[in-house]
Amino acid sequence: MRLLQKSKRIISAGLSVIMLSSMMTGLTGKEVYAAAPANSVQFDLGDGPKFRSAANADLTTNGYGSVAMNGKFAGNSYTITGAASAALTSDAAFGGIPTQTVGSGARPVLPEYKSDAWPGYQLVGWFDENDEQYDTLPHAFQSGGTYLKSKVDR
Repeated sequence: MRLLQKSKRIISAGLSVIMLSSMMTGLTGKEVYAAAPANSVQFDLGDGPKFRSAANADLTTNGYGSVAMNGKFAGNSYTITGAASAALTSDAAFGGIPTQTVGSGARPVLPEYKSDAWPGYQLVGWFDENDEQYDTLPHAFQSGGTYLKSKVDR
């Protein structure tokens, strides 16, 4: 009886190690992202170009290279912080950006680059910290922040 109980514990421990190992392997296959600050939208450009060129030309097709984004860039990200639950369209940084109405209301469209902004590269889309692609921005600033990273095809 004791031998049977000991065998069960050994098998259980072995299965736990196998399960943990497979979980870690699965996790390492995903890209790791940072988290956005509370009540913010953060566009992580990765290796991509800024929204505005050194010559002050807008590199986007929808106005994200406008002056309203000045001062929002640090590292390789633009971060726009607003009031909790306030509509993104109420923030000056999104002023002049075209909007689309989906569900709860108007929201700025996602940034798109001009074809000559980054020769040889194509923007695939904007992805969150769970590697899920976003088709639209949220209507309002989220308490947990909204982090989006650009992905490109080369």
